[in-house]
Amino acid sequence: MNIDALRTPGITPLPIRIGQTDAMYLPLPDGPYLIVSAGVHSVTVTFGPTSFTPAEAPVRAAAVAGLVRATMRG
Repeated sequence: MNIDALRTPGITPLPIRIGQTDAMYLPLPDGPYLIVSAGVHSVTVTFGPTSFTPAEAPVRAAAVAGLVRATMRG
């Protein structure tokens, strides 16, 4: 699964940084996605539509992805 597969009309992927890693945040109506790649690994984190408010979503999603990324490196 990648950004192109998740494209939805009217939804713009938002690039964010997690430490030194680039990620894409997709504010989809059924729940946001965060896609992070580190080397040969890629992680897609999905959230329920009411996991957090839209304003705090990118920061909260990045925090979760940071934990996943740390685990991937470990």
